[in-house]
Amino acid sequence: MWGAIFSEFWGRENNRLAYEWNVLNFEKEEINLPDYERNKEKMREKLKTSSELVKFLYTRQRYFKILLSYTVLLFMVCIICIEIGLVALFRVYIRIKVYPNDDVLGVIFGDGGSTVINVFTIMIMNRIYTFIAVSFTKWENYRTKTEYDDALIIKLFIFEFVNSYGSLFYMAFFRTIEYENGLFNLGKEYQDKCDNDNCMALLSIQLLVVFIVNPLPPFFMHVILPLLQIAFRHCLWLYKSKKIVIVENDNSDRTEKKKTDQVLIYLQAEKNKARFDETINEEYKQKVILYGYIV
Repeated sequence: MWGAIFSEFWGRENNRLAYEWNVLNFEKEEINLPDYERNKEKMREKLKTSSELVKFLYTRQRYFKILLSYTVLLFMVCIICIEIGLVALFRVYIRIKVYPNDDVLGVIFGDGGSTVINVFTIMIMNRIYTFIAVSFTKWENYRTKTEYDDALIIKLFIFEFVNSYGSLFYMAFFRTIEYENGLFNLGKEYQDKCDNDNCMALLSIQLLVVFIVNPLPPFFMHVILPLLQIAFRHCLWLYKSKKIVIVENDNSDRTEKKKTDQVLIYLQAEKNKARFDETINEEYKQKVILYGYIV
């Protein structure tokens, strides 16, 4: 209920800000991306001296690129499903083979270990597919930044939805199933079932680990690391500034050169900062994922 109310008020606030900032027709007036313009000129030159078949392929290459990118997305989703099954197998193996007579250690190293492995796998796979999705979306050559963002968001949302919530859905709906020949037909004893068919305890543990571990890398990248970079640049600036000593007129050229070097250092530091839109997309993505965990 409160989620629907939040979404409704967020939509109203978004429309209000768009009206105040006069960007209601932003997408219609948006300029083309530089990469799109370059590729368009190359395509024009290519089509002038090409056959009809080549022209047909070039004019429809966007569809082939999109099809290939979503094929890769489907492949990555299949990898996530396999990973969920392997984590379940690890949990069962620890409980029935490593600690068959010790339920406490079996729960700690089986359920707890599988939860930690699953959380770190989620973070690693998110990083890997984010790189793949960005590369494919750039390759698809969208005309505007909005089209590029929309295509990238769709890919990332589908993958991260499966990656982040797949194990939770497995625990909630599939772990209560008793398989006739066990997991992967390894034997009837390989049953990944919860005690008394109640998986809420393990589900709560996994959510707790996710809430503790998952925000740490973004917090380090977006809070701690920028502070360290600012401190380092400040120390570097102090070190450079001590070398600038204004003396007699014959040293004025050297002083001006050092001042120019300072300006260049500052400009280079500004250039090395993260792009604003990429930072915002990452932050929104993390908030949406955590919001889904709460819901």
